Amino acid sequence: MKKNIYITSLLCGWMAFATTSCEDPGEVHFDDDSFSSTLYLKDNGLQEVDFYNVNKDLIFSTIVGKGGTDNDIARTAAVRLFTQEEMDAYNKLIGSDYVLLPSDCYEFNQQYAFEAGVESQPLDITLKAAIGELDQDQEYVLPVKLISETHSVNPNKCDLIIKPKVITPQVSMSDIGIQTPLKVHTSNTYLQQATFTTSLKLNMPNEGWKFKVHPETDEDILHFLVDQYSIETGKIHKLLPTSAYNIPVVEFAETERSQKLDITVKYQEGMTDGDYLLPIILKEVEGMPFEVNAGTCYLPISLTDGMIQIKPTDSDITTNSSPKTIGKLIDGGVGEGLFWESYYYTVEGLESYCDPTYGIYVDISNLDKKITKAMKIRLSAYAWHTLATKAKVYAKTVSNPEWTLIKTNDDAEEIAPVFPNAKKKTNYLLELDGGHIRDLDYQDCGEVTAVRIAFLESKKGTLTDITAANVGSKLVGLAEIEIFGY
Repeated sequence: MKKNIYITSLLCGWMAFATTSCEDPGEVHFDDDSFSSTLYLKDNGLQEVDFYNVNKDLIFSTIVGKGGTDNDIARTAAVRLFTQEEMDAYNKLIGSDYVLLPSDCYEFNQQYAFEAGVESQPLDITLKAAIGELDQDQEYVLPVKLISETHSVNPNKCDLIIKPKVITPQVSMSDIGIQTPLKVHTSNTYLQQATFTTSLKLNMPNEGWKFKVHPETDEDILHFLVDQYSIETGKIHKLLPTSAYNIPVVEFAETERSQKLDITVKYQEGMTDGDYLLPIILKEVEGMPFEVNAGTCYLPISLTDGMIQIKPTDSDITTNSSPKTIGKLIDGGVGEGLFWESYYYTVEGLESYCDPTYGIYVDISNLDKKITKAMKIRLSAYAWHTLATKAKVYAKTVSNPEWTLIKTNDDAEEIAPVFPNAKKKTNYLLELDGGHIRDLDYQDCGEVTAVRIAFLESKKGTLTDITAANVGSKLVGLAEIEIFGY
C-alpha cells in the first residue's frame, strides 16, 4: 500500500528557467524543446510503503513518463540513487533524519529509452527482504532521481523517495495476566496431572508460512518474572520446578493463523504442598522473522493433599426431566435465570415424567476415577417453592458398575431435609445467606466413575409418581451442583 506524502523536490533543479529571445522579447523559447516533450516520474515526492517483514521482496511499481505536445520525439533517461550530499540537503529541507537504504536492500533498472510514439516505461523497484533485518530505530529511505543528459526532465516530478514502513507480523497468546489456579493432588494418581490450555494467534492471515513458536525456558528469566510478580502483588510466590511441567514448541502449518497450546503440570516426588507460579511467555519464532508479544501469562498451581473441585462438562451431566436446561447446574451461577427446574408441563410423546425408584434424578458421569478416597457434593438452591426436601445419592465405581446407594459420613442413606437451614424470602425465592447450600460428605466410597443425585420429594410433593396429569404440580428445582474429591 502506498501512502503519498508529496513534497515538491528542489534537488532536481532549484528553478526551471525559461529564456526569451533578444530579438523578440515577447516570444518565449524552451531550451531543449521541453514544451514539446519532457520526462517525469508518475509517482514522485515522498512515498511511504507498507513493507511486510515476511522473508519476501516487495516490488514498488511506477512509470517513467514522457509528456508534452509531440509524442513522436524519442528520448533516453536514467534513474540513479541520491548522493549523500543530496540526501543531506533533502533532510535539511524538510527537517528529517532519513538514512540511505544499504545497497543490498534494493534493485532497479537505471537506463530507459523511449522510441518515437512511446509514452511511458515501467519502473519497478525491488525492495529486498533484507530490509526487515535493519535497525528499526533508524528511518531508512530509497531516494532516486530521474535524469537525462540530453533531454528535458520535469523539475517538479523527477525525485522519488521511497520510505519502507516495516510491519512485522506478531504472534501472541490469547491469555495474558493471572489465570484461574490449576489444582494438582499429591497422592491421587488421577489428579496428580492437570492441563492448562491457551492459544497462540498470528495477527494477520497466514499466506503459506510455516514456522515454530518457542516458549521461554530460561530459569533465570522465569525466576525474574516470578520475583517481579511477587513485588507487584505483595505476596511471595514459588517458581514451579521445570521438572513439573511441559510447554511444547508450537508449529504453524501453511494457512494456520491460530494454534492451541497445552501446558501439562504434573506432581513430582519431593514437591511440598502449597502454591506455585508458572510464568508463560513466548521467546521467539523460528522459520519466519516474526515477533512475539511480550505479554506474560501467570499460571498459579495449587498443590494439595485435600479436596479438588472436579468440573464436569455439558456432555457429562444428564437428567430424566427437562434436559435442555440441565447445563445451568454446572455454569457456576446462582440467581435469576441460572437455575434448573424439572418438567412442569406435558411433553408430546413423553410417556414417563419420573422414575418410580429414583424420582427426578441428575447424573454426572465421566469422573474417570478421580475420586478414590473422599467426595463432597455441594448442592445450591434458589427457588423456595420447588425446593428439594428428600434425596438419595448413588454411585458407580470401577468395581461395581451398577447404581449403588452410598452413605454420607454421618451414616445417612436418605438426605432429609436436603436444605435444613434454608430460609424463605418470598413465596418463590430463598434467602441466599448460606442456608441455600448443602454439603454432602462421603468417605471411602471407592473409585467413583459416576454419581446420581435422586430427588424423591420437594415442596411440591412426592417425585416418584409424576404423570402427565399431575406434572404441573410436582416438580423440583436446583441452581448448582459442585463435586469435590480426591
